[in-house]
Amino acid sequence: MGAGAANSSGPASSSITLPGTEDQRAFDLLGEKFPSANADGATARVVMRAPDGEKISNAEHKAALEATLTEVKESSSIGQVTDPFATQAVSTDGTTAYAQVTYTANDTDRRRSHRS
Repeated sequence: MGAGAANSSGPASSSITLPGTEDQRAFDLLGEKFPSANADGATARVVMRAPDGEKISNAEHKAALEATLTEVKESSSIGQVTDPFATQAVSTDGTTAYAQVTYTANDTDRRRSHRS
């Protein structure tokens, strides 16, 4: 299973839209699923992909995904980590899933604490 992450240090800008694109649909979905996310806090998206020809819902891959997300949740700077299966954040072909991570501190505060 592969994994990746993306960060955002603040609220997404709504001034740029790409109607009808897969990216825009993803942003719209995030807005629907996470409307109460702390707009001042940093967020990240952890993306996990099953090996070629396999599904992320396969017991072995799902266990690895859950273990990874449990480890992320244990960080003191993490406020919330979503379950991709509960939030329906699994691709239609079943190979990829993502979890939304919300930090308890904004991006500037988080960076300062890691420099100390």
